[in-house]
Amino acid sequence: MKQKNQEKATENILGTRLRKLLQEHNMTQADLGAMIGLSQSTVNGYITGMHDPDISILKNLCSIFHVSSDYLIGLSDYKEIDPPFLSIEESSLLEAYNFLTPVDRDFLINEANTLKRKHRYVQLSREFIKSPNE
Repeated sequence: MKQKNQEKATENILGTRLRKLLQEHNMTQADLGAMIGLSQSTVNGYITGMHDPDISILKNLCSIFHVSSDYLIGLSDYKEIDPPFLSIEESSLLEAYNFLTPVDRDFLINEANTLKRKHRYVQLSREFIKSPNE
């Protein structure tokens, strides 16, 4: 019986993530149900693992919460949908940034801005050296 309960808990990643997204967006199950044309009890069924949403409902959930379906169903721990213009390195950097604490994020941004100013200074210096004296 214990193993069956553990399997059920790991199977219900969708419900866990849906509950968390509702909290993050300050929404109730009834609010979400109204947005996608379902009853609060149906939404609760998704959260408790009693029901699985069909593909059209899953698409709606992704659209409402701006997350990928891979995140909702547990294939990825990365919430945001990667914009198609990001390289693999940029996407990896963004994913790492999202796991940082706010203090570490501020530190990283300050360091990146310092590097940016340094490289801009070097670029301007090179341009100045190349330009003819007036």
